[in-house]
Amino acid sequence: MLDERQKFNKKNRDHLILISVIAVAIVLNLEVWPDENNNCYFDSTWFNKVFLYGVVIPEALLRCVFLGFWRTNRYIDHRKTVRDVLIPCLYAGWFTLAMIYYDDFSTACYEPYPSYSMVLFTINMVIILPKAFFTICVVTFLVLFSPCILY
Repeated sequence: MLDERQKFNKKNRDHLILISVIAVAIVLNLEVWPDENNNCYFDSTWFNKVFLYGVVIPEALLRCVFLGFWRTNRYIDHRKTVRDVLIPCLYAGWFTLAMIYYDDFSTACYEPYPSYSMVLFTINMVIILPKAFFTICVVTFLVLFSPCILY
């Protein structure tokens, strides 16, 4: 049976491996396969770059800092709070940015086949969407129903 620290460390390590794989895929997209489909004005390569620099690198750095506390229960509640609040906020920010520019998306972006950057953009969206959506809902609820935030 895993205790609280071991569960936190296992989740942290597993997610660090996942975002490392995503980072490698994005670097391949930026350096090796930056091509877009013709007549597609949705720049998914740029979105992947923003995802790398604005979400993946800060999250990886944060999780690496957490690895420094691998063998201790010290600050475990603070680490959980930071992880559960900051990372979904980064996801929600990137998701909001992607939705602002979604008007540029057209059928030319995936015909005759989607580019590597479009596939990678979709994978990123599927991975972050649950946490981003929940964060956007919580923030919307707080803004609409909390007079303290409005004033």
